Amino acid sequence: MNQRCNNDEVAARVVTVLPLLQMSIAVGDYVKFNTTLHLRESLGEVIGMGRDADTLQVKMFLPLTSLVMKKYSLPPLTATSHPLSCQDNLPEVYQAEEIQYIERCSITDVVFIVPVQEIESGRFFLSGATNAFLIRFTMNRRHGMLPWLETFYFSRRVNEPISVRLFHAVNALSNHIRRCLFHHPESLTTCQSFKLPNYSPEFFWYIFYKVFNYCTSIMLHRKQRAVKYYNSLKMESVAKQSTFIYLRILTKQGFEALQKCLGIGIRLGLSASRPTIKQPIGYCCINSNVTSIDCPDVVPADVVANPRIKCHTNGIDLIFSEENRILSGQVRFTKFIVKESADVTTRLSTAVVNTIESGVYLEALFFYNNTLFEVSEINVAENTVRSTAVQDHDVPDVYLSVDAVQTLVQQFGQ
Repeated sequence: MNQRCNNDEVAARVVTVLPLLQMSIAVGDYVKFNTTLHLRESLGEVIGMGRDADTLQVKMFLPLTSLVMKKYSLPPLTATSHPLSCQDNLPEVYQAEEIQYIERCSITDVVFIVPVQEIESGRFFLSGATNAFLIRFTMNRRHGMLPWLETFYFSRRVNEPISVRLFHAVNALSNHIRRCLFHHPESLTTCQSFKLPNYSPEFFWYIFYKVFNYCTSIMLHRKQRAVKYYNSLKMESVAKQSTFIYLRILTKQGFEALQKCLGIGIRLGLSASRPTIKQPIGYCCINSNVTSIDCPDVVPADVVANPRIKCHTNGIDLIFSEENRILSGQVRFTKFIVKESADVTTRLSTAVVNTIESGVYLEALFFYNNTLFEVSEINVAENTVRSTAVQDHDVPDVYLSVDAVQTLVQQFGQ
């Protein structure tokens, strides 16, 4: 099997991603663009074409500020009515009646304008992505603010705009990375793999474009043997050339850039049993097993010398086969036990750890029946504590209530 590496071809393709994206924008796409009228980037929906193919007519999206909400008496998002939307904390916008004409060259990115109903459905995984926005209302000149009822991203049309197809591809990739981090309590491995068939090249190169400056990449051309089947029932062994693009995110900067594209939730996972009908929700508690992708500051020296070498440090590898349209991924992570809430909140600020508000903590010491015990596990759901004898290992573990252990720990401290 012959292999030929080409890094110049990778760089050449990445340079063309944005111009090709600009040319692919059509009616129905949501875009981010620069204009001379606004100091910052603006958002809009393409609703028509201009006088030529390079001019687009867009309907603006504006931030839903507290002044706008007060002016039109709009209800705020609450944890009771919209628990997932409040948790995701996406920037909220509304569609105004302002219409502008822009040039294709002013487009900097596509954006995902996601209705609140779709976020609450649980099918949205891009929380924290820089180009994801929440929408609830649209402006109508006669009736004022009206509810936004468009279920755009989860509809199926004959010809979907590229921003819609791109949303599905990025959202699916984020979901598969999360699956690698969750639900492996019985496994000792710290590496998980997945495959996404029928993955479009334009979507892979879009992700590549987002993280190219902070990752390690290489393109390989391989000659592989394949079997060709004929209608005459003849088989023939032939040689075909396959192209593989390796995208390796191995540093903190690269992983932060990937989070801006796939959402902040790809950092942590809960290594616990799957929810069931009797226990439909699983929480992160003290003493829970958690998985985390903690990338180093620099790329390992052996990977710099050979980008294809097997790597054991935390990170994410994406391998795309252009001919087969298969995106393969490998996620390497670290497992640890939560000792305190800061263990996870320092990695993901939105993470929640269920704790018991008492003086009981892991590795706390106390005397019970003239034996020294150490707190080894705190069961938040049942409000009990399992403790292990420190010196005499023949003594079985004891299970006590939190209040009882709290009193014993205070007595031991005094």
